[in-house]
Amino acid sequence: MRRNGVSVLEVGAGPAPALFAISDFYDDLRAWLTSIEGAPAISPVAVPHSIDRGAAWSSLLHEVSEMLMMRDPTHSVSAVPFRITYNDLAGFSVASQYQDAIREKAWMIENEFERAGEDISSEWARKFAMEEGVNVPSRYDIIVLCNFLTNTSMPTNFEAELKDLAQSLTPGGLLIVLGATRGSYPRIYGRLHEIVASTRLRLVDGLDDPIQAHEDTWTQNIVGAHLRASVAFASAAEPEQFAHVAGKLKKYAPGVVDPFVKLRFPEFRALVWKNEWESRRRG
Repeated sequence: MRRNGVSVLEVGAGPAPALFAISDFYDDLRAWLTSIEGAPAISPVAVPHSIDRGAAWSSLLHEVSEMLMMRDPTHSVSAVPFRITYNDLAGFSVASQYQDAIREKAWMIENEFERAGEDISSEWARKFAMEEGVNVPSRYDIIVLCNFLTNTSMPTNFEAELKDLAQSLTPGGLLIVLGATRGSYPRIYGRLHEIVASTRLRLVDGLDDPIQAHEDTWTQNIVGAHLRASVAFASAAEPEQFAHVAGKLKKYAPGVVDPFVKLRFPEFRALVWKNEWESRRRG
């Protein structure tokens, strides 16, 4: 819970499902707390950032977020993503992005003083920039990797970046990793445990068992209807391209293409680490 809004970073999930889910969660939580006398006030999501290499996702995010805001403008208080914020995890550093934003803001302040015919030192321009703030957090409250680590080489290939993410949480912040349960995923999670262990985050207990996706019937019906409608639209819009994947869909997810076959949703794992260390000053 934050006084000035929650900051969230989602890594490599394309259309940023976790950002929308977390924004909904905080809006629903805020609405629920208003019905409880003496309940604490909590801030909504203020910074929904994402990292993804897919250039086309930004236009989709903008359209989806705009549609959601038009559909129910009074419900949503939390910010929703209108574009991909960063285009690559390779070499990414939360601290570097923040320092770059501060330097850019300080440069703008120096320019404004120069236009007014006044002098200001670079040191004071930086102080003003930090006081005014930037829309780039020095740390995030929640960082989510939603089905991003999909093969055994990825944790090692992104070891430095994963450590940086784990060390870029606010006090009480959460690192959440979501993924499948079978195949190479146990080895992926094992390597991830080794990497995060060096960052002193605490693994949250009670999440050892697989979680069933869309467990209740109400959610199954909503998600199922959306999936089938999307597949039907794709098959009608691009029948030749769709023919290349139709066989695999019928084999692995028959309920998506056949309305007479019951939809079966997969299980997944959730690994959550919490930062329980006090705030440390960054240069």
